[in-house]
Amino acid sequence: MTTQQIPQSIQTSQPTTELPYHRLAHANPRHRWWRPLITVVVTLVTWFVLSLLFGSAIGRLAGSSELMLTFTEENGMPSANRPIGALLSFGSVALMLPALVFGLWVGERRWIGTMSSVAGRLRRPELLRHLGLAVGVIVVIMGGSTVAGVLAGQLPVPSVTPWTLGLLLVALLVVPIQAAAEEYVFRGLPQQMLGAWLKNPWFGILLPVPLFTIAHIYNPVGLISVGLFAVAAGVLTWRTRGLEAAIALHVMNNVYAVVLGAFAVSDLTATEIPIIGLLTSSAVVVVFTGIVLVRSKRKAATR
Repeated sequence: MTTQQIPQSIQTSQPTTELPYHRLAHANPRHRWWRPLITVVVTLVTWFVLSLLFGSAIGRLAGSSELMLTFTEENGMPSANRPIGALLSFGSVALMLPALVFGLWVGERRWIGTMSSVAGRLRRPELLRHLGLAVGVIVVIMGGSTVAGVLAGQLPVPSVTPWTLGLLLVALLVVPIQAAAEEYVFRGLPQQMLGAWLKNPWFGILLPVPLFTIAHIYNPVGLISVGLFAVAAGVLTWRTRGLEAAIALHVMNNVYAVVLGAFAVSDLTATEIPIIGLLTSSAVVVVFTGIVLVRSKRKAATR
């Protein structure tokens, strides 16, 4: 019986640029085929427990003070159009990130940085560059569409309300974590989990799309928009070899939506997405993705 030689690229606990993003689980010397399954189970259980505790805390906060009258709908239930409801909605999703950190360590004995990029960490220069691009694309396309809608009388004129400041705080402090958490769970986790078993990256890109889509309660038009974003985010993660680009687009898209809600321009609880919303969001995704992929190709060509 001969001993199989382990390639140098997977003898280290840190990923190397020799491995594609979706195969980074193999950079872990402790990797076994069953470990990703443990990661998923522990992550789900941990998130469930954290969500229950968080929901209970928010319920007590809203029900034991004047916040109930100020920040909830008339029926007394938290609404995403109010700070307490938005905190509950976005905060519960944000808890997926610490749950994944714990699950990844228990299941595979590796840090979340190994799921961030091939560098073994979240690449800050890449993230900042993509955030800047996302801001520019969203301001031009979505901002232009919003201004046109207001001028045409199709959208309300922006106004300051009693909950504007609270929603802005949620947009700046909670929403970025929520958006990043979704990218780690719906892009990073499935790509590296399936990539641990399958070499073709398209399994990890496409198979999570339906799950991500049905997690959003929208009409068919809205679900098409969500599905397109999921595919684009998966491709960006694979091609840029990290989550930075997908996180940047997701963060800025959600922050923009909550800011509009903070100034009463949009309804954060709306489930009926109009065709113009699909066209606008699709344009943002296509333009952003196209620019990032072109930059990535040029960068790879100069190596």
